[in-house]
Amino acid sequence: MVDRIAKIIKYLKFTVASSGKNDYGDLIVTSKYGCDYKISNKRSALFDIFQPETAVIVGYSTYMNKDYIAVAHLADQFPACTTFELETPPVKPQPTPVSQATESKSSPTPTPALSEVAKEVNKLSDRDEERLRSVSIAYSKDLAVAKVIELAQITTYANKFLAYIKGSTEK
Repeated sequence: MVDRIAKIIKYLKFTVASSGKNDYGDLIVTSKYGCDYKISNKRSALFDIFQPETAVIVGYSTYMNKDYIAVAHLADQFPACTTFELETPPVKPQPTPVSQATESKSSPTPTPALSEVAKEVNKLSDRDEERLRSVSIAYSKDLAVAKVIELAQITTYANKFLAYIKGSTEK
């Protein structure tokens, strides 16, 4: 198999806090800011670089529109002519105080009564009604083909099946 040369799209510098392997043999590196980086098992030659309290610079490449760590260097051995990004701590959203949250909301939207919701749930759309009617006619036709009922009774039985399917036996 021919190894392709990875085109590095960016470099990132961070300090290693800890590292460990996952179930697949990949190295998961945690930075001092708590960000996790995965180094694929395919790049196991890089694993020794990621020691705790060590500043490293990693180079990212892209494969199938996904960035991955392709190269890694100790920060003090990295060529000075190459520019890199510094890792920044992740931005944590600031919680909104409860008093501000309740003040910013307008009047609450009224919720419909439970009986109204139940009516909407039980209400069949025209399309559903049409499908149920079609099924009940098909059942009636099958009975007529099997000579269980007369042809003239198909409509009567279709109405009875439709009422049964809907859950009502009043018809």
